[in-house]
Amino acid sequence: PVLRANGAGATFFWALGREKNGSFLRPGRYIRKIAGASYIPLKQRFGFTALLAGSFKHSPKLAKMAGKVIEQLSDEGFEHGVRPAQRHLWQTQIMQLDAEQTRAAYGETYALFERLTGRKPAAHAASGWQINRTAFRLHQMTQLTFACDCRGQFPFWPIVQGEYIRCPQIPVTLPMLEELLPQMGIAQAVEVLQQKTVNQQDSIHVFN
Repeated sequence: PVLRANGAGATFFWALGREKNGSFLRPGRYIRKIAGASYIPLKQRFGFTALLAGSFKHSPKLAKMAGKVIEQLSDEGFEHGVRPAQRHLWQTQIMQLDAEQTRAAYGETYALFERLTGRKPAAHAASGWQINRTAFRLHQMTQLTFACDCRGQFPFWPIVQGEYIRCPQIPVTLPMLEELLPQMGIAQAVEVLQQKTVNQQDSIHVFN
């Protein structure tokens, strides 16, 4: 409703594997050391029920839960992208995975999205801003419109180890709510985000 009321577009990114947020509990003492880890306590961020999934409870299939929502949002003109289906694996191991392992991790959500919607996703967003060279190449091979795998100030064409990647990156420019909330209340956090966009009207801003 907020987006429609303000005539704003958006890209919705979907992780369509199984709900395994509970896997964060297993190596829990390392949470703060994981690249891209949230500042918000796990229970507050995911909720108690979600944390049981993949740890003490069966992991539900997210694709079944997301299908109707994706269809509704598509009818309203919003586009869709994908995120890694196994977030914990991607966020902690993607930099060590070889090409074959990366293709498997990358392709899981991509294939699920195609089966669910009958079309290709428009974009990709990496978990925790972590990505490797093979994943960059897969952006080209799958002919994504763009990717949002990093933070930065301006859109750019990546060059990875001398290799030109023909899939533009549109980086996240604004702080995430989960970074602001430990320091302030929700109303103040929203005001901070609004001020950043008001003062830089000529800039392209991306919020995650």
